[in-house]
Amino acid sequence: MIPKIEAARNDFNYDEVNRMLSEFRDKHMDLRQDLAKVDYLQGQNYELQINYTNAERYYSKAAAIEDENPLYLNAHATLLQTMGRPQDAEPIYRRALEISEKTLGQNHPDVATQLNKLSLLLYKQGKYAEAEPLYRQSLAIAEKTLGANHQNVAIQLNNLGVLLFKQGKYTEAEPLYRKALAITEKTLGSDHPYVAINLNNLAELLRSQGKDAEAELLFKHGIAIIENALDTQHSQLAAELNKLAILLYV
Repeated sequence: MIPKIEAARNDFNYDEVNRMLSEFRDKHMDLRQDLAKVDYLQGQNYELQINYTNAERYYSKAAAIEDENPLYLNAHATLLQTMGRPQDAEPIYRRALEISEKTLGQNHPDVATQLNKLSLLLYKQGKYAEAEPLYRQSLAIAEKTLGANHQNVAIQLNNLGVLLFKQGKYTEAEPLYRKALAITEKTLGSDHPYVAINLNNLAELLRSQGKDAEAELLFKHGIAIIENALDTQHSQLAAELNKLAILLYV
């Protein structure tokens, strides 16, 4: 029945999902794993309807039934974060990370994913000092498992660079931004929108260091990429133009 439930959910047939979940729950009360999956699917169904209160209740139930399953823990923590409850999400993310490290080993890509979830949560709370070692650990795993020139490594480098930039560690952030830019240009091509993002981040950093001339060139380069790759009315283009205007005005 699970595939039918998932199919109904994908069709946004929420009433049918609820009916089948209730029927399944009644028939399989003694099957622990199945009940956890049902509660998880019920939570997804409510989340898709923006009914976060009920979604959180069922995600919590699923995580309580199978408290060693990172899937359910992550779903619960991510929803709590969406609901503006990062302080409640943090210990759940930490537990999911602990379980993943224990079951998969510290150098598994899924562990890197868990590290990213937790570090992003900490970053959004302004806990930069706590987030930094997690970002570095995640980057090390990505470089080891994917290779130094993988696009996911570029993303990790950029994320760490943003964190260092927020802490005013400009000299540490700059080589990370430049390496991320080089990898992205090599893997995705010099005209990809991701290149524009890397250019923008590097330009912001250079502007903060008073290197306005170099920053201006990078801003203009990024704008040209966005103009070619995206609609001229795209919000990202407007944001880049605004940043360039601020630089030129100052």
